[in-house]
Amino acid sequence: MKPTAGKYEFKDRINELQNMIAPLKAALSDQRLKANSLVDGLLRLEADLNERLRTNEVQIASQKEALKEAASDLAASRQEVEKRTSSQKQLTAALEEAKG
Repeated sequence: MKPTAGKYEFKDRINELQNMIAPLKAALSDQRLKANSLVDGLLRLEADLNERLRTNEVQIASQKEALKEAASDLAASRQEVEKRTSSQKQLTAALEEAKG
């Protein structure tokens, strides 16, 4: 003979399982909401970081251009100093020659 369970035992077991499932469903739903919030936050953060990177790229390009110009100006200034130093030496030599 098969042991049979009464219909109330099945109903009690069903109620027990439903009572176990309800908090698990709530926890799962909460985790899903938290995950969605995290994704939304990360997307906003990503957009902000991308904008900062673009801004920094523009600033870096501008600073590189300014650095090139400064290097060019420095080279021109050094050449001018060399010319003036050479001219000064020639004038000093000519002056010494004229005196002597």
